[in-house]
Amino acid sequence: MRFANSNIATKTTLFRITVFALILSTLLAFCSCDKLNDSISDVANATDILPFVPGEEDEDDAASSKSDNTALNIRAPETKIGSIINELYGDSEYKGLIVANDDDLQNIFLIDPIKIDFYRIIYTDGIYGVRDICIIKPIAGYKDAVLEALRQRKDSRTKFFEHYDVNDAHAIMLNAEIYTQGEYIIYLAVDDIEAAKLIVDKYIPY
Repeated sequence: MRFANSNIATKTTLFRITVFALILSTLLAFCSCDKLNDSISDVANATDILPFVPGEEDEDDAASSKSDNTALNIRAPETKIGSIINELYGDSEYKGLIVANDDDLQNIFLIDPIKIDFYRIIYTDGIYGVRDICIIKPIAGYKDAVLEALRQRKDSRTKFFEHYDVNDAHAIMLNAEIYTQGEYIIYLAVDDIEAAKLIVDKYIPY
């Protein structure tokens, strides 16, 4: 009789454990499903993963975007460097303009930002031609490295436009100038070099 009661108690315990396990697994499945639904909802509502549609960008980001920026988008503060940029581009519209950031400086112009005290670079994507302007103030000891990087940039762009000569881009690159003035290194790849140099002269002393 004692053995029978023990057997019943064991079965009861096993039954309770089984029921508890079923309840626990059901709760876990419910919670996981709820989290999964939340994750799916979060992805569906995320705006930063939507594909880029030209023309829908925020105006504040227009100056640094890789789109068809115009002179109005790249106007700089009226400092001596900003004034040069504004006069060089004027109020005319040039398609494909890009305001360089540190990534562009590093990856496109092959200049390490840590070597630079100040820079202002406006360049074109090349689709509509070329109108590149670089005004760079290197940290002491890095002038030669910056000059060499800009020479490489000129050479590569000249070769590119040799096979894709749009709006006299190849001739512009052949006549592009790289020179130092004051504390700055100037790179001009524009259709009227002499006029551009006169503008630089107004704001940066020799």
